[in-house]
Amino acid sequence: MNGLWEFFIKKMRRPLLHLLFWTLITTLSYLTYRRVGGDYVWIFVVKEMVVAITLFYIVSWLIAKGVQVRNFYLVAAFYFVGYLWWVSATYWVCDIVEREFEREDRRFDTYLALVLNGGYFKLFTFAKTVELVLDYLFVVTISVGPKLIKSYVEQSNENVRLERDNLIIELNFLKSQVSQHFLFNCLNSIYRMVTTRDPRAAETVLQLSGLMRYMLYDAKDEQLLLQKETGFIGDYVALERIRYDESVRIDLAIQPIDEPFAIFPLLLIPFVENAFKHGPARSRKNAWVRIELTIDDGVLHFHVGNGVNRTVSKEGVGGVGNENVKKRLMLHYPNRHTLRIEESETEYHVYLTIQL
Repeated sequence: MNGLWEFFIKKMRRPLLHLLFWTLITTLSYLTYRRVGGDYVWIFVVKEMVVAITLFYIVSWLIAKGVQVRNFYLVAAFYFVGYLWWVSATYWVCDIVEREFEREDRRFDTYLALVLNGGYFKLFTFAKTVELVLDYLFVVTISVGPKLIKSYVEQSNENVRLERDNLIIELNFLKSQVSQHFLFNCLNSIYRMVTTRDPRAAETVLQLSGLMRYMLYDAKDEQLLLQKETGFIGDYVALERIRYDESVRIDLAIQPIDEPFAIFPLLLIPFVENAFKHGPARSRKNAWVRIELTIDDGVLHFHVGNGVNRTVSKEGVGGVGNENVKKRLMLHYPNRHTLRIEESETEYHVYLTIQL
């Protein structure tokens, strides 16, 4: 018996809520008209309910079909078409009341005259529109308004959720890019060290292990201590130094960080990776890389520069990481960051500031 009752409540809850909602709207509309008219005002109440119900369920249908109520022009067009429907129904009902109903209380005649004098098309003059539009907005807003507001909030939240999910996917893709693009070069360098009995081989394996651990495990957290991110950059640059030996000038200047500043993981490394990918990996001629990071009064200043040899063709498209970072900066640090990119024939510079 309890199971049957729960099934009934589950199935009937929504229809009952709708029935209660429209009962309240109908009662409110009747009490509003009853103050200025006689027993015939029920026909106006029916008119208002027909208009409100049709507009409400049209909105519900459009939303179910994926129409975005966040679009101002679509909402404005809906209100305009709704007004045409309401004002036409109002004219028709007023004409019926004028011809078919006896009216002892003449207070309502003023409203009938406003609607009927001059004919149907006179309703769309500016003067009459100003008089009538407030009545329309009252009817529509009190019935359809909550639905529009609810859908607006839900669609906004859904867009934010989708954007976050998309950034998570892009972040995971970025992790795979870093690991795939960088791992094989590191393994080749380690192989050469082992075959030549280079004493740095063991330390290099340890650094590579730290990098992989950071990308696979630590970077899953939403935020990390800035020290971990800068430590990751330091290990990355150390392995790149081994790869290029003394043939490329690589400068790394990271200010010691004493405060527990937090940052979103893998936010800075794409700029570093691109500096090597489009600098020395593209051509050793005019090849250099400089990375600087400082903290000034809670503001992170990050600069990455590299030499460019534009006579050599590009090895591939390298903007995926940068675009990912731009989106993440807009999401996580709105109005709290600046990103400036300067490019010349021989150099490429990225300047980033973040208010932590």
